Amino acid sequence: MGYEIYFDESNKLDQNRSQYSYYGALGISQEIAGKVSVKLDDLLGSEYELHFSQYTSDTYFERYLLSLYYILIQDIRIHIFVVNNNHAHVMGNRMGIDATKVRQMFYVKIPERLFYGIVRKLPVRENIKIILDENLEYEHPDICLAPNIEKQMNAQSIYRKLGYCITSVQMCDSKESRLLQLIDVIMGMIVYLIEKNYMRMENTENSVVAKVKNDLIYRLLLEEKVVQGLQTKVKMYEWSLDSPDQISQLNIGDHLSHFVMEKTKFDIKEMQKLQALQLHYPELTTKEYRLAMKYTNREFIALKGYMDQLEGKHRNDFYKPKILSL
Repeated sequence: MGYEIYFDESNKLDQNRSQYSYYGALGISQEIAGKVSVKLDDLLGSEYELHFSQYTSDTYFERYLLSLYYILIQDIRIHIFVVNNNHAHVMGNRMGIDATKVRQMFYVKIPERLFYGIVRKLPVRENIKIILDENLEYEHPDICLAPNIEKQMNAQSIYRKLGYCITSVQMCDSKESRLLQLIDVIMGMIVYLIEKNYMRMENTENSVVAKVKNDLIYRLLLEEKVVQGLQTKVKMYEWSLDSPDQISQLNIGDHLSHFVMEKTKFDIKEMQKLQALQLHYPELTTKEYRLAMKYTNREFIALKGYMDQLEGKHRNDFYKPKILSL
């Protein structure tokens, strides 16, 4: 039936938001892509969109948990390219070009390298469609990303004697594509882990968002198949001046383990507070425990997870039947 690749990027190099910029691609057969889209419409409803940046309340915890679990147990490939922005600026200065021009030049090489890494082991004569998250910048005369990618990838196919064929490269509004939404969320999670944003636990508005995101990621990682999926299906590479040949492979396991360690320490303290309250005030309702713990409505599911665990249940006990049915 063919193969599809979905492309997105985060923390663009010329926007000075971060030390790193990120380029991600998700590869999936057309057959599985169709199945995933139908299943996610069933789980989410046709009008709801998934976006990691918009996950600021655990109201939609179940939707994200089940959707991410479902995609990570499928036969997919995810490649992420991390660019050290400071080093890219150094190279731009040496060449006398600004950050915008450097970013444009990266489009010549990075998407092709991402996509080639995904397709190089596909069967000969596989027809491939590439879908880019809609961005008018990609149509700039100095970029022309879609036609350039098609030419470069098909040239690689001939040169490497692989025989695959890029049949189309097109842009799509993420509202119309579940797979673009999923690469957005998976990339968002990985950027979150790499940049250690989960450490922002001070008592501010940002701490509520961090705690909500942390709970989602942690409870995903409690599912063995999710951990296996991330470790076997996600490949990450970094471009920097320090890397041998400018490229080095990153180990996602290092970022997962550091996150789990920090989250576990935080959870132990929180559950100790909750247990002390339960011992002294066993008659309180769940809402009253929430208020006593100074948790907002947006963190209710996180608190309920602690309560289940203190009762000897799995943290995801309430959602287990739905997880196992996927």
